Amino acid sequence: KVLNLPFGRSPFTAEVWFTNSVMPLDVKWGTKEPILFRDTELQMIRLRSYGSFSIQVQDSMLFVNKVVGTMGLYTAGVIEDYLRGIIISKLNVVLGKMLKSVFDIPVMMDDLNLVFRTELQQDFAGLGLTLHDLYIQSISVPEEVQGMIDTRSGMNAVGNLDQYMKLKVADSL
Repeated sequence: KVLNLPFGRSPFTAEVWFTNSVMPLDVKWGTKEPILFRDTELQMIRLRSYGSFSIQVQDSMLFVNKVVGTMGLYTAGVIEDYLRGIIISKLNVVLGKMLKSVFDIPVMMDDLNLVFRTELQQDFAGLGLTLHDLYIQSISVPEEVQGMIDTRSGMNAVGNLDQYMKLKVADSL
């Protein structure tokens, strides 16, 4: 928005920017492409993840100078996409540091959320934003890998395969 001084045509123009300091709740993020993850048990697998976060503009001047002025991002949707990119890149780092296997995810979820949020707070503060909440709601493997995990756990549940086959033959008779 450009303001002209009331003295006719002026060589001086001013831009007025309004920043909303109301905290948007439940902004969604997610991986567009699967993340390659080195698993100690399954070797290399691809993971997908999604979650939500809430932010607030803490320092309007810093936010306008860093995000709007430097990157030319103006609308909430474009800025949210930019922030999602930061989140996904940090997710790669946190998963690599914290997890050894996807089988550790259920017991590590609280720690993953805490470390993930802590790592991102500094990045967001550098943009003039306060990160209030950030949650990983799901980390999942592809359907093919899930099928293999189900098959493997089924085989472990069966135990002795020879005894299982004898039981199946006896049942069929």
